[in-house]
Amino acid sequence: MTEFVGYEFLRGHYQLPVFPIAQPARIAAVMRIIAQEDVLLVPSGVAPHSHSPLDHVLFALKHEGTNLQVLAEVMPHVTTEDIGRAVWSKPNSSYVRIAAYLWEHFTGIQLTDVPSITASTVPVFNANRYVVSAFPQKNARWRVAFNGLGDLDYCVTVRRTEAIQKLLDENILEQTRRFFEQTEKPVMDRAITWAFLSETEGSFAIERETPPENKAEAFVRWVLAQSGKMETAVTGKMLLPVSVAMKRHEQEYLDALQSFSKPSRSLWDVRWIDQEQFDFKLNGGAFYRYWDATDVVRFSLQMAKAALREDLQAEVNALIRYDAIYRKVDAAYDVRNSDLSLLIRSCMQNAGIVSKNRRKKFAATVPEPVFDAIEQAWSEGAVSLPRDAY
Repeated sequence: MTEFVGYEFLRGHYQLPVFPIAQPARIAAVMRIIAQEDVLLVPSGVAPHSHSPLDHVLFALKHEGTNLQVLAEVMPHVTTEDIGRAVWSKPNSSYVRIAAYLWEHFTGIQLTDVPSITASTVPVFNANRYVVSAFPQKNARWRVAFNGLGDLDYCVTVRRTEAIQKLLDENILEQTRRFFEQTEKPVMDRAITWAFLSETEGSFAIERETPPENKAEAFVRWVLAQSGKMETAVTGKMLLPVSVAMKRHEQEYLDALQSFSKPSRSLWDVRWIDQEQFDFKLNGGAFYRYWDATDVVRFSLQMAKAALREDLQAEVNALIRYDAIYRKVDAAYDVRNSDLSLLIRSCMQNAGIVSKNRRKKFAATVPEPVFDAIEQAWSEGAVSLPRDAY
């Protein structure tokens, strides 16, 4: 029979309303703790052999990391006597201090008789295992620093996976800042207007909704007014059309959302009564305040990177190229601005070709050489587009 320890033991033994443990710890015939993709193999000599919840909490904190969702639900099962004995037995133990700190918060009870703590301050989350806050909240009583992404009432967890660490090392926000600063302001202002509108449309599109055109335009004007025209060279204010990128990756978007919605749905009891009446009962609730956002963060970082490199960069390059073609043709021919603008956009959207239909439609107002001049300017690359600044 499989014997689980740590968080998985606590989840099963106390029937805790929490998400399944991604890497449950179980006793195995091994000489040392071995982490596999979906299980943590634990030697019998290292595993706790009692059913004491505190023993399994201390084991989990040491070997499995910090799972606030489980800890919030299980701490009320730890008696005052047990936590008090542990504190007096090992007052400077990092894991005992973290457990006592969390126990007091999740039970609302404060231990009245505790020894003096002389050890160094210890973080609740291991920075090698998790993405942590740069501004930890220190607790002098237990010499513990809460460095989670939030506070003890609401905190998501982001595991420092190889994929997330690589994305963090790329520093997408810094790349975006440099890109904004190195792009001419008039061009960037137009790109930002496009990005705001595209972000609005993309946000609706990914949810299968269509925004009224006037609502989208009003939103663009309002945000531009609030942002001071995105004076990023000084203020660092920026926008990435992330929803546009997400729209191209809808399955990954759905997978990221379901990393939370699927396990949370299983913790609701929903009963159909009749017609449109249902009875909803929530089991627990800690999972809404403490949950693993690793998949969501990874996807969001990937989409931020794509929005910069595939969307905003492309739009800026297109605007630079459009301006160069416009200047070259406008200097040589007298063509109505609206006609020239439309023909250039059509040429760019058609891989450098002004279609026969366009030529025929504008034949009465645009000289034939203009069509060829637009195509020639496009093919020559009237301006050398900038290489990626990042």
